[in-house]
Amino acid sequence: MKISVIIITRNRAKSLENCLRGLLEQELLPNEVIVVDSSTDKMKKVINSVAPNLNISHIFEMAAGVALARNIGIRNAKYENIAFIDDDCIPAPNWIKNIIEGLKQHPEIPAIGGKSINVGGNIYCELDQLLFSFSVGTQDFHSDSLSRKLKRYLLPYSLNIPRFIKTLPTRNIIYRKKIFEKIGLFDENFTLAAEDTEFNYRLNNYGFTLYYQPEIELSAPSVRTFNY
Repeated sequence: MKISVIIITRNRAKSLENCLRGLLEQELLPNEVIVVDSSTDKMKKVINSVAPNLNISHIFEMAAGVALARNIGIRNAKYENIAFIDDDCIPAPNWIKNIIEGLKQHPEIPAIGGKSINVGGNIYCELDQLLFSFSVGTQDFHSDSLSRKLKRYLLPYSLNIPRFIKTLPTRNIIYRKKIFEKIGLFDENFTLAAEDTEFNYRLNNYGFTLYYQPEIELSAPSVRTFNY
């Protein structure tokens, strides 16, 4: 089973370097890494420092918004499974290994995603973790009961419960490439954010669900801002 990893980036050279080095330290290396870059700073040096040890394609697209950048990555991906990770996140060493295991365990599921743990204590980080924990902690594809949602969110281990789910952010999600052929790509009207939510709910409307696998884990940065 082969994995294409897509990273979209803009003016975060140090963060991208840390992310790429996290991929380099995987127990199983990805088959390819596609960096879609709309930076005004010098990313090429960062990518070249890691490229000899990873199969990296660097695509420069100055006009790219988030949805357009993701679609560029998808169109250039060679392999049947596409993993998205944000440029300022660092995957656990078993990230790729657990992605492959999750896809094999759930061959009927078109998308699978994992846990995001924010490190550090600044206000952006804390808010981001709160939003992720509430979103994932309250979701259950098979029940919209408010009481069940709140009970699950209040459980201290709610992020450690694997389950079917409606949506997950693209900072840590894997799609089978064939799903894009069936329902289309990301809506390029979304230039800054929410393209993942729109796509995942479109996927739901086609009768599909996602699967949350907490072992597919990454860490988000100690300083996170909401800039693409």
